[in-house]
Amino acid sequence: MDSPEAIANKGYESFAEHYVNEGIKKERERNDAANADRDSKMADFLRSIGVSEKNVETALAIK
Repeated sequence: MDSPEAIANKGYESFAEHYVNEGIKKERERNDAANADRDSKMADFLRSIGVSEKNVETALAIK
């Protein structure tokens, strides 16, 4: 088994770290896609009720 110093300085991911990092990356991608979809729906709704484009951009920026 590697010592803590060797583990800290190894320069590569362990098998478990790789899969944990991949899971985090996939979850982040899913969240980003969901957020983009939500923002698109919000912008479409605001436009449908007559909100100006400038105000739509402002609303999306402060969400």
